[in-house]
Amino acid sequence: MARILFYLPNVTCWWFNNIVGPIARKLATEHEVHIMVPPEWQGTGLSGEQLMAFADGPEIGWHILDGENNRALRNHGTDHADVRALAAAIDPDYVLCRCADPEVIHAFPGTVRFIMEGAAAPFANSGNPVIFTTRVFEFGNLPPLGDELGAMLDAAFADIWADYEEELNGPAPSWRERFGVDPDRTVIAVPLEYELAESFTVPHRLFADNQVLVDRVVEAFDENVFLAFTNHPVNERHADNSAIEARIASLGSRAALIRFDIPDVNATDILARDCDGAVLDLSKSHLVFGYYGVPMIRPPGHATAPWLNMESDLHAFAAAVRERRATPPCAATLKRWFAFHIANSAVDLTNRKLSAAEIMDFIRRPLNPDRWADNLDTFRRRRARQLRLRNVRYQRMAA
Repeated sequence: MARILFYLPNVTCWWFNNIVGPIARKLATEHEVHIMVPPEWQGTGLSGEQLMAFADGPEIGWHILDGENNRALRNHGTDHADVRALAAAIDPDYVLCRCADPEVIHAFPGTVRFIMEGAAAPFANSGNPVIFTTRVFEFGNLPPLGDELGAMLDAAFADIWADYEEELNGPAPSWRERFGVDPDRTVIAVPLEYELAESFTVPHRLFADNQVLVDRVVEAFDENVFLAFTNHPVNERHADNSAIEARIASLGSRAALIRFDIPDVNATDILARDCDGAVLDLSKSHLVFGYYGVPMIRPPGHATAPWLNMESDLHAFAAAVRERRATPPCAATLKRWFAFHIANSAVDLTNRKLSAAEIMDFIRRPLNPDRWADNLDTFRRRRARQLRLRNVRYQRMAA
C-alpha cells in the first residue's frame, strides 16, 4: 500500500468533481490517500460540497490549507514553510498535484507527478483524459523506445491513424471564404489563452495576457500577413470577450477572430488545415497544428521536445515564415507521439473497468508496453461509439 498526497492549490471544483475526485476515490480503496487543498477562492480550491461527497467513504486524510496565506498558494508556495512541513509530516510515496508553482512541489517528499489534461486533438481520446507528467506544461515528451518497441507501437496504431486520416483530410468548411481572406495571403494562427479568474498560469506565460499577445503578434508580422485569432473554448462559454473582440476588430483587414457556429466544428482545428504558421504560448493546440504540418513558435522556458521544431523567438519566427523557411514538426515522430500518448500515457477516466492498480501503474511507470493493447482497444471502442452518436445527431439535424 502506497501513501499518496494530492496537493491541489489550483484545482477548480469542476476539475475535482470530474477528474481529481474520481482518481482519489479509486486510489483510496487500496492506498492511504491525503488531500491538501485550500478553501474555494477565485474559482480554485474546494467547498464543503466536495468534502461532503466523501462523507460515506472511502477514508481520506483531508488537510484544509486555510491559513492567512492560503490565497498566495495559487501562485507561489516556495516560501511557505508550513506547507512544506505538513507535506514532510505526511511523508508521501507519491505526490499528485494541480499547482502553478513547480518549485514547491519538488521540495516535497516522494515521487512527483503533475495531473494534466490528456486531450490530444485532433484525436478524440475520451471525455476527460488525464496524463501524469514529471514537468508542468511539457510538450512532445517521448521516451526512447528502440527499434523493436517502436515498430510494435507503429503497427498497433496503424489502423487508428488510417481511420482518422480519412476524416481529418476530408472536406472541411473554408474559413478563408467566410472571412474574405485571399487564398494566397500568408496566414498566422494565434490561439488565445484561457483567461478566467481561476487561471493562475500567468507566471508560466511569456505573454502576460491575451491583449499583450495580440500586441506582440501585430508588432512582429508585416501588414500583408493575416492574423487569424481563435478563442479558448472556456473563454467562449464563460468570459467577457468584449475587450479582446474590440482589440482584434480594431486591426481591420489585418486580422479576425475566427468562429464557426457549425456543430462539431472547432475553429482552431479548421484553421490548422490552412495557415502558414502558429504562435502559441501554453496552448495545447500544437498537436493539431503539428498534424497538419504547420510551423510553430513557443516561448522559451517551457519543456518543449526538439522534434516539434518550435522557434522560440517571435521576430525570428516571423522572418522564417516570410522567407518560407519555417520548419514544421517531424511528421514521423508526431505520428509516433500520438500512438504513444493514446496507447501508453492517457488515462481514460470514463473506462468503468479502470482499477486503482491500473491508475497506479500509470503513475509509477511512465513507460509500460503491457498496457498498450488494452488502451488502444478502449480507444477503438470509444471511437466507434462517438461515430455512431455523431451520425445519429446528423440524421436528426437533417430530418
